[in-house]
Amino acid sequence: MDYSSRIPIEILQEIFHHSLPPLFQDPVDSLTFHESFIKEPASRKRDIGSTYPLTFEIACIRTTLRQVCSHWNNAVVHAPQLWNQLDIQADRFINDTDGFKTLLERSKSIPLDVKLQFTEKGRYDGLSQVEYNDLFGEDLNAGCGYGYEVVESTEEERLEFEKGIHDVLTLLRNEFHRIRAMAIHYTNLDQRAFTTHLFPLDIPTSMPRLEYLFGSLLEPHRDYVPFIQNTGPLDTPRLKVCHLHFASAGLWDSLTPSSVSNLISVSVELECAQFPKAGQLLARCQNLKDLSWSISRDFYPLSGTPSAPRISSRLNFPFLTSLHLAINDDEAFPCETFLDIAHYLDAPQLRSLTIEGTPGKSQVRSIAPLLRRNPQLEELRMSVFGVDDYSEDLLAPLVELKTLILSRMKPSNEFLQSSFHTDASSLSNLSKFIIERPEPGWAVSKTLLGIIKDKITHPNTAPMEFHIWTDGHRFVENATNTEQGSSLSMSTGQVERNYGELLGLSERYPAVLQWYKFEHPGPMTWYKRLWGMDEFASG
Repeated sequence: MDYSSRIPIEILQEIFHHSLPPLFQDPVDSLTFHESFIKEPASRKRDIGSTYPLTFEIACIRTTLRQVCSHWNNAVVHAPQLWNQLDIQADRFINDTDGFKTLLERSKSIPLDVKLQFTEKGRYDGLSQVEYNDLFGEDLNAGCGYGYEVVESTEEERLEFEKGIHDVLTLLRNEFHRIRAMAIHYTNLDQRAFTTHLFPLDIPTSMPRLEYLFGSLLEPHRDYVPFIQNTGPLDTPRLKVCHLHFASAGLWDSLTPSSVSNLISVSVELECAQFPKAGQLLARCQNLKDLSWSISRDFYPLSGTPSAPRISSRLNFPFLTSLHLAINDDEAFPCETFLDIAHYLDAPQLRSLTIEGTPGKSQVRSIAPLLRRNPQLEELRMSVFGVDDYSEDLLAPLVELKTLILSRMKPSNEFLQSSFHTDASSLSNLSKFIIERPEPGWAVSKTLLGIIKDKITHPNTAPMEFHIWTDGHRFVENATNTEQGSSLSMSTGQVERNYGELLGLSERYPAVLQWYKFEHPGPMTWYKRLWGMDEFASG
């Protein structure tokens, strides 16, 4: 320690600074959609608390360094650059606001990066919905009642707690002028909306340095209760990235028009009641490069029957290259929203489109106008669409298409044939075809195998890769050991043969074909009486 004490404090501080991990694990200059949000709609993270969890890793490192010796402690305490990345759980400071003020002051005037979680509220805070449901079930089985509602606070206790949170957030608001990146989440949906203390309804808020804003579960969100705005005007003239996921779009409505002019990446989930203003604000984002837009109708409108979300603003995005649309529509209006988007969207640089429908409701024919308007697409991912009724020339406009991904679908033989074996849809530039997370009841057919073998046996055609997800191994491993296996049909026998042939082709031609084991949740899905395997009876 004597040797280290001779190191100039400025050098020691720089060494410590470079040893700290980033608060946000993405590189600072490339904060954008997470891979799971754009590349895998089925598993996209809706909870910022899961995407950017509070780890307190940097705080632990600072504490460890301070405990080495007095010289190191002095170096850490007086180095602002070691205190400008903060994990903040607000309820921890309810009885220690002086300590929170000291924590903020140690970074002096340099820009702040903050991950803010309002309150822990038991073990459920920060969990995904699946994890919450698991624990909810455990509590019921143990006779503990209903999850985090087991212990009911009095109104006096809740008001006192809310005042403490308000005092902490007021101190944080005093530093808004220097916050550069902020992630906010709160997962206790039945509790009060603390965001109204952070961005008061009646007080304009300015965050002149804010470049990155992430949020989820920031508003009260209960069934049968319509959206209610609880945040006031927010001015963020330098904002570049804005991701507001489940129950957070009210914060999007709070952004002033000048706040969106520099946005290059937006992810927002909207309900129909928010559409008029939200759509107009989105139309002002002229510099967007990445857009993820989740749209849902009002399931519980104040009066009348549910209506389809309609778009009436011209959406001109000259620099947009990647678009993810998730539409929660209804059988009564399957195409209206897609038609609106096709009519109003103008994105000449768009190259990657991920479009996600509603299970059991959306048909692939509804996106045909959008595809016709964007022949320049190079990557198309269609997710959760039915193919019962489609046009053979659906993909014909996409003359530049290089990657086609069918996700959480059940592509029929007819759909595959029309996509690959007709003059109307030759897909001459296609170099990668992916079937991922197929719906239960789908299996590799002789038609698909024929398409793959055709590419293998015609070397003069453009090279192409096939990536096929299948749970056929479950049938092979379990069919002879189950009750259902005692009454095998030709359909299931064909599934087994096709699965074996797929594996054989993959082994012989790995550059052309890759297959992936996929575990469907629940029981086996291959049996004719359960899922209807008639299309595989003859291959």
